[in-house]
Amino acid sequence: MEVSTNNRIGAVVVTYGSRVHLLSKTIEAILKDVQVAKLVVVDNASYQKDELRALVELYGDRIELISHKQNIGSAGGFAAGIRFMQGQDVDFIYLSDDDVIISENFGKQFMLARKVIGMEKVVLLARRASFWAGTDVHYRPETEPRPRRYFNIFTSRIIIVFLKSLLGIKDVHGVYEPARFFPIIPSRGWAYAGVLLPKQAIMEAPLPDESLGLYLDDIVYSWGVIDAGFPSFALMEPHLEDLEMTHGGSHTSTGLFSPSVSSTKIYYETRNRVRVSLKYGKANSALLKIQVMVWYIAVCVLGVMRIGLQRETFAKMNLIGEALRAGFDHTRPVPEGIAVRI
Repeated sequence: MEVSTNNRIGAVVVTYGSRVHLLSKTIEAILKDVQVAKLVVVDNASYQKDELRALVELYGDRIELISHKQNIGSAGGFAAGIRFMQGQDVDFIYLSDDDVIISENFGKQFMLARKVIGMEKVVLLARRASFWAGTDVHYRPETEPRPRRYFNIFTSRIIIVFLKSLLGIKDVHGVYEPARFFPIIPSRGWAYAGVLLPKQAIMEAPLPDESLGLYLDDIVYSWGVIDAGFPSFALMEPHLEDLEMTHGGSHTSTGLFSPSVSSTKIYYETRNRVRVSLKYGKANSALLKIQVMVWYIAVCVLGVMRIGLQRETFAKMNLIGEALRAGFDHTRPVPEGIAVRI
């Protein structure tokens, strides 16, 4: 099957802090593909302005730099990059974090998947090789849509997860039969890293919700794209390799007391779970408050079980409680000590 290599791909990468050593490898991998006509780097107030400009200058006209004076979060950064790409002469837009490497010939692999699927209005997702679930999902694809809200605690699945965590029981990942392997599967949503969208999608779908700042803003953006008529599919190839795993193994509420989880992640992810549930999940506010209260008590119990009764435990309890209150009340200021203040 012949696959066209004449498509023009525009890429968007958001960076911040002191991450030029990671960003340089991400950019190199993206620009290896001849189909990438333009890459825009959105600088969310990084601390390495000179190094970043020097890196961008290495690639001449293929890279554009958008600089912000303050970190406006992943939502604001990707919104700026996508807005820029709306005015570029490209056919597709590739979104990437600044700490992942996309496999070689990714453009051709994406285009091959488009021919196989046979749809013009489709979003394609590269597999994240460093996550076990990145492979497992191709053996056990989701069949039921997930509700667009969080804190649905009165379900058997959530209760089982809580009890396993309480008892210290770890999930054992089985080995699946090759006969059940699905290289292309429908996806209910996606994160920013490793996503290819047709230009039409970024023109018709709402931009990322900048009020969310960071965490969960990517899944909300994916819902907007899907609702605009662009279903998404996860692929085994191309794939991503992580250069840095900031929060590996701690992405659920049961891991909020893990030492590796930053205060910024705890605050924004917890706050946004409430805001997303209310705005996009259309949750009943009174019922959500009851669910949140029970969830909060359960999470605090897990925290005490995990790290004991110490100053850090109570500090995280207070931070989680403040994040939950801010989820319901948009006027509450961001607490001191949170790195990104939106």
